Amino acid sequence: MNRNFVKNLDQETLLQLNKRIRDAGYGQSVAIAEWLTSKGHIATKSGVHRYSVKLKLTDGITAPSGSFDAIIAASGDGGPKTEALSSLFEQLGKLEYQKAELLQKISRLTGQSN
Repeated sequence: MNRNFVKNLDQETLLQLNKRIRDAGYGQSVAIAEWLTSKGHIATKSGVHRYSVKLKLTDGITAPSGSFDAIIAASGDGGPKTEALSSLFEQLGKLEYQKAELLQKISRLTGQSN
């Protein structure tokens, strides 16, 4: 089997592949390999992963694959809007954590369990 399946892709499929990889934050290799297979191409999750890593490096993305930061970096221009969105999601995560802590304290004080 050809280890570099990308060489066998037509330009349109290659563009679709790159978009799918970027939209997935350079993760979801299994789903992307299944998509390629459904289009009649021979691709493995390992091959897709290797290509995703190369594409991520080419794009200059340093965030972990599949992470929120990688998805935002791949979909935005890194400008103020992207930074603001990232900051808002970070704040939301902190609030969710605080909410969980408060609910645990309430449960302990009232003797209830979740």
